[in-house]
Amino acid sequence: VCVCVCVCVRQIEWMEEEGVAPSAIPKILQKNPQILGLNIDARLKETLGYLKSQLQLSGEDVTCLIASAPSLLGLHPQRTLEPKLMFLSDGVGLEPRVLRKLVLKSPGLLTLSKTAKLEHNVEFLVSKVGIPRTSLSRVIEKAPSLLALSTSNNLQPIIDFLTDPRGLAIGHAKVGAMVAQQPQILMSSLEHKLKPCVAFLQEELSLSVSQASKVVQGSPSLLGFSVSANLQGKVAFYSTALGVTRAQVGSMVCKFPTLLSLSIEGNVKLKLRYMLRYMHVDKQVIVTSPQLLAYSLRNRIYPRYLHVNRIGAQGQASLSSLLCMPDKVFYERFPSTYQKPEAYNISLSDVASGMVRSREKADYVTTSGGEGP
Repeated sequence: VCVCVCVCVRQIEWMEEEGVAPSAIPKILQKNPQILGLNIDARLKETLGYLKSQLQLSGEDVTCLIASAPSLLGLHPQRTLEPKLMFLSDGVGLEPRVLRKLVLKSPGLLTLSKTAKLEHNVEFLVSKVGIPRTSLSRVIEKAPSLLALSTSNNLQPIIDFLTDPRGLAIGHAKVGAMVAQQPQILMSSLEHKLKPCVAFLQEELSLSVSQASKVVQGSPSLLGFSVSANLQGKVAFYSTALGVTRAQVGSMVCKFPTLLSLSIEGNVKLKLRYMLRYMHVDKQVIVTSPQLLAYSLRNRIYPRYLHVNRIGAQGQASLSSLLCMPDKVFYERFPSTYQKPEAYNISLSDVASGMVRSREKADYVTTSGGEGP
C-alpha cells in the first residue's frame, strides 16, 4: 500500500512540475487512471520529451496537452507517435508550425489505434470527395477531425447527398472545391443541418433545384447554418427592411449567394440604414443588386458617397459603378483637392441618431475650408 501511495504521489508531483494545475489533476486521473501505473522515467518523460522535441512545445503547450489528452502520455514514441506524425507531415504536407497547432487542437488524432485510419481518410478526401492534393493541408488545418470521422457513416452520406442527381446534383470536382473552401460541411449533421437548409432554400425561398445548387456552391457555409436560429431570422429581416416577399429574397440570394452569410446586427443593418436614410437609395436598387451589401461601409460606401457629394459629382455614376471601381480608377474619375480623412469612424448609434450628417458637414468644413453641400 505504501509503495502504491508513493508511486501516486510521484506521478502527481511530476504533473505539477510540468505545469499542470493541482486542481486539474483529479479530473485527469479520473479520466485516465492508467497514468498512475506508468513509469515516470521509462514512459512519461520519454513520451513527453519526444512530443516536446518534435512539436517544439512550450511549457504552456505541455500543460494544455496533458490536461486535454493525458492518454497520449502512455503511447510509445517510436512505435505509435512517430508514424502518425510522419504521415501528417509527409503524407498530408503539414508544416511544423501547422502540425504543432493541429496536435494541440485535436490531440485525439495521435491516439487513433492505427496510422492506417489517417491514411484511409486522406485517400477518401482526395479520391472520393475530390479535394485537390494541393489544398489538402489547408483543409486538414481547418478541420482536423475529418481524419477521425467514419468515412462510411459520416462522410460518404454527405457526399451522396450533394452529388445525387435527384438532389443538388453537384459535380464531383465542384464538391471538392466546395469542401476545400468550407471543410466544415463534412462535419455538419446531414439530418439536422444540410437537409433542412436545402429544404428551406427550396420551400421557403421558392428556389428550384438548380438554383439551390448554385446558391450552395456559391456560399458553402450556408450548409452549416441552423434554419431556425439563423436563416429564418435573416430572411425575415430582408423581407421587412426592403418590403419584399420571401420569394424576392430568394431571387436576391440567387444573385448574391453570400447574402445569407452576412451578419445582420454587426454588418447589414448599419449599411442599410445609411444607404436608405442618408444616401436615399431606392430599396429596389438593393433588391436588384444585393451584392452592394458586401462592400464595407467604413472603407468604401461612406467615404465614396461623401467624396462625390463634396465635389458635386452626384448622379454621374450608378451606385454599383461607384462602389465597384478600384480606388485608383475611382479617384482618377472623381479627382479633388481636399484632403481625405484617414478613417471614417461611424457606428450604428451615429446612424440611428442622425449624427452622421453633422459629422459629414464638420469633416467637409475642416478639410476643404468651406460649407458642405
